[in-house]
Amino acid sequence: MRKFITLIIISFIVTNVTELFSQQTIKDYKSILQRNNIPDSKETGNNFSGSSSNSDLRNNLIDSVEITAIYCLGSIPTTFACFDTLGIRVKKNIAGSYPVVIKIRKTDSIYVTIDSAFIHISNNGTYDTLLFYKIPCTPVLIGGLIYHRDRIIVEALSGELLNDNSSSVTVYDTEENCQYTTHDYYNYKDPCVNNDGGFGFNGLTGNITARFNNYSSYVFPVVAVEHGFFNSLGGGNQPYKIVIYGDNGSGKPGSLLYISSTLTSPAGNGSSQTVSHTLTSPVNISANSRFYVGIRQNGTTNAGLSFQNENPVRSKSFFYSYPDTSNTWIDFSPGNNFKPDIAPVTGVVLYESILQEGFTNLTFPPVSWNIEYTGTNYWTRNAVSSYGNGSGSAKFDFWHAPNGTTQFLVSPVITSTTQGDTLRYLYT
Repeated sequence: MRKFITLIIISFIVTNVTELFSQQTIKDYKSILQRNNIPDSKETGNNFSGSSSNSDLRNNLIDSVEITAIYCLGSIPTTFACFDTLGIRVKKNIAGSYPVVIKIRKTDSIYVTIDSAFIHISNNGTYDTLLFYKIPCTPVLIGGLIYHRDRIIVEALSGELLNDNSSSVTVYDTEENCQYTTHDYYNYKDPCVNNDGGFGFNGLTGNITARFNNYSSYVFPVVAVEHGFFNSLGGGNQPYKIVIYGDNGSGKPGSLLYISSTLTSPAGNGSSQTVSHTLTSPVNISANSRFYVGIRQNGTTNAGLSFQNENPVRSKSFFYSYPDTSNTWIDFSPGNNFKPDIAPVTGVVLYESILQEGFTNLTFPPVSWNIEYTGTNYWTRNAVSSYGNGSGSAKFDFWHAPNGTTQFLVSPVITSTTQGDTLRYLYT
């Protein structure tokens, strides 16, 4: 089970949402993905009633422009999934000729802005639109395999404050999402926010999957799948299997690439519990391809796969089918507002693309590198580079070092990933 380092808590968190999500007609059935009945939820007929607790400190005035949702991965493996697409759902509530500016900031854990972009929208009327922006990947520290933590903050600003006293209007709205830049796993789950509950099928068997993209030119070998379950005391202990699918060419699950033996969900304890399944053999996801990872609920009791609320849920990302042998896949959108907590994991760390040290920074040795020596240190940084391509190199002054001098320039720890791995370097 993966352990995370402490994260900065974001400014507001939505918790304890007990609403049953809106239903849609599918053949002769109503929507069958349902949240399990966690403590404090109330059931009335075919619907749950309840309310959301929101610690948003803004006032109750109507926002002239608001961010209703932002969509991105919560954990993104560098090399394999760069660059992630940020989806921004923008709603303009007050008609007017003022421009709308969407400001995107990607900050690290100490609130230093590492990326910022502005999107200008000119529209006089009210509207609801979805914008997309490619967010850059943040470099990952290699020594100790430390994950980088970012906060993606999206702000909606209007260009004019409406002074009409008959309209209660503000001109500012913001949403944010935490994101890990990792070496080896994907997940949609926001790592700064607790899971909201569990969901599955009531009275039926079926499959639940999340879509992932290998954008790289490398194979992504899935070696394990981490996932969570959320069940009340007395619940859980339900049979399920891990499934991995390829793409059918149209953005939905296709051929079955892997199915595990029958597993059992943990006994419920009223909170989310993360478990991990190691595949019997790796599933190699081809370069530049889509794949789908999820669970197959074998029994007819709700399995309680952990989720976070996402309303409205993003489209073309989460799919389900029923019964468990069905290959007819249904998009969660619209109405099934569950963001599953499931993470495909690889043991591969591509240092060929991650650990590329050109010694261009004036700081020497570089961060996470060390020099081991006694007496006089003959290692220095030089502005001349190999073949004149670049602006730096590491220099050992062998002209002046006495015979028998042994000194070391030590890189961060490099763990072998596959048989036959090699280390290459340029020297002149």
